[in-house]
Amino acid sequence: MNIARVLLTVFAFGLGFLFGTPEVLATPVMPPTTQTWDVADNLYSWTNAPALGNALSPLSNPGGYLQMTFPAVGDPFSPANDFMYSQDAAYVGGLTNSWGVRFSFRASDLGSATLRFRSESGHIWDLGFDTTTDWTTNTLYFVYSQYGWQSTTAGLTESDFYTDLASVDTIGIYVDRVLGDTSTQYYDLDNWEYFVPEPGTICMLGTFLLSFGLAQRRRLKDLLKQYIA
Repeated sequence: MNIARVLLTVFAFGLGFLFGTPEVLATPVMPPTTQTWDVADNLYSWTNAPALGNALSPLSNPGGYLQMTFPAVGDPFSPANDFMYSQDAAYVGGLTNSWGVRFSFRASDLGSATLRFRSESGHIWDLGFDTTTDWTTNTLYFVYSQYGWQSTTAGLTESDFYTDLASVDTIGIYVDRVLGDTSTQYYDLDNWEYFVPEPGTICMLGTFLLSFGLAQRRRLKDLLKQYIA
């Protein structure tokens, strides 16, 4: 029996079990726990103003979601990129108690966008995701090693990531204009929420791992008896 392989299997299965189970929302969140931008023309503390955004892309709430518009190429207010974000206490602070953030996103053209946060230290961290022309739910985890988080500051480590995650002062979506598309482009955001596993999930995982470990121990003892005999 390859003990290392057994342990690796247990660990991998345990992670899959945990990530695949139901989740509950975490704090900090704004009531009613999921931000839906349900009142037209209300941005609910989100902006793309300088110094983090550039405010050249009109940011609006056309009726139930947040929309950032990139004017057609040639318009003097058509930026190459922009950042819609919030610094409100409902969204920022210590995010280490959250497993990640879930949101709906839609774009008028296929491209890429980035979940971005800045810490009080000034470090900026990015995690990219693909955009689609239909509303798509994106679930992005605050896990450094498995999900490709990158910092705009060279040389930062996993330890820096979790330190910065404990003191987030800005969070939002960074978008680059789709190259080759000279028309007006739209980027829509809705249903923003933080989440953690259900409390029972942790207990279930612990019980599973304990039961699995005991079963493997008995199996190992039986194999050893057969080998000795």
